[in-house]
Amino acid sequence: MRKINACHYCLLFTFFSTCILYLLFGISTITVACLFSGIILSIINLIEDELKAFRQNHNG
Repeated sequence: MRKINACHYCLLFTFFSTCILYLLFGISTITVACLFSGIILSIINLIEDELKAFRQNHNG
């Protein structure tokens, strides 16, 4: 079974919060900003997870 990490949780939160804002406001600046900020945060979390795994594998 695969481990769910912070990147997956961040993507799920981004998806649901964007859907809620879309239902409340339609396509607006808030909705687009929420979507883009969630995607950027997910990419940052993914890079951190990969760097942590890389450091563990190469530090013995």
